[in-house]
Formats: sequence, structure tokens, C-alpha cells
Amino acid sequence: FDNGAKILGLETLDKPQAGKPWKIILYWQPEKTDIAKQYQFSVRVVDEQNTVYGQMDGASLSGWLWQNGDTVINPMEISINDTLPEDVEIRVQLLMYAWPEIMNANALDTNGAVGAPWIYLVEAEVGK
Repeated sequence: FDNGAKILGLETLDKPQAGKPWKIILYWQPEKTDIAKQYQFSVRVVDEQNTVYGQMDGASLSGWLWQNGDTVINPMEISINDTLPEDVEIRVQLLMYAWPEIMNANALDTNGAVGAPWIYLVEAEVGK
């Protein structure tokens, strides 16, 4: 992201299931320091049409604590809607935004060009 957060990956221990919380772990590193703003993650469980079946917003790490080379581990629990179909492939959509201004950070591609205000981290089949 253009705010200096480099997303390393996402770990899931199980498949998302309708009506149940889904535990994930987000790994990321700060590439900038002395960030005056407070950033939050918005993690959304979506299908190919970006229908949202669950969302969790939460603080990342206060900007003044960002240190180059640190790896930040954010465990999260996303409440999955009862409406999640059994036969849909889902993706995890990740956004970062400044709080309380609600200004999105832009996702950057490997060349540093702005791609969108979000990235997709994983595709998964729904659990039964």
C-alpha cells in the first residue's frame, strides 16, 4: 500500500462457513516509519461479484510504532453471514484506510504503480 504497509500474506486454519466466525491471521511489514496517521484494515469476505459475506475492521498498529523490518501479526475473526452459499468461491479483500478521516490507502503493484484501493489475498471454497 502507498502508506508503507507491505502485505506478506494471510493464513487460514479452516474454510469459511455460513453463520460461523472465520479465523485468519494477516502478516505485514512497515516499509515507512514515523507515520502520523492511524490506519485500519478492512478485511472482507467476497465472491467474484464482490458480494460481501463478512467483514471485520480493526486497527493495524499505531503509525508511530511502525519500524522497518518488523513483521506484524494481526489475528482476526470475521463473522460470516448466514447467506454464504455452499457452492461459491470466496476471496479475501483487504483495504487500509486512515482513521478517523476514512481515506483509503492505495494498493500498489510490484512496480509501485497504483492498482486499486484493495487487494485480494486468497481464494477458498466454502466449508461444509
